[in-house]
Amino acid sequence: MIEGVAPDCLAALSPQPDCVIIEGGKSMKGIVKAAWDFLPHQGRIVVTTDTLETLYSMSETFAELCVRNVEIVQPTINRLETRGNQQVYRAINPIFILSGEKLD
Repeated sequence: MIEGVAPDCLAALSPQPDCVIIEGGKSMKGIVKAAWDFLPHQGRIVVTTDTLETLYSMSETFAELCVRNVEIVQPTINRLETRGNQQVYRAINPIFILSGEKLD
């Protein structure tokens, strides 16, 4: 695992990674496109977001890039809370995880 600010950190990576995980940024679309260009054939891209707007934007970006075997999941972590006489689960920071492969 290498931590850095994309897309600037991509050029310094050696050897070229076969998976890039992007966890946010100001220009997600630009970052995803730069990472996609950097990935080798059969590379995997993974993007996380906590907003519907970014989920939609990343879905469009994946379609533009012809990302294959796309998966979108929403893992949930819940906290048990008491409301009145009942115990209920409340979601804590739900996120979306998008992933796919470069099979061109």
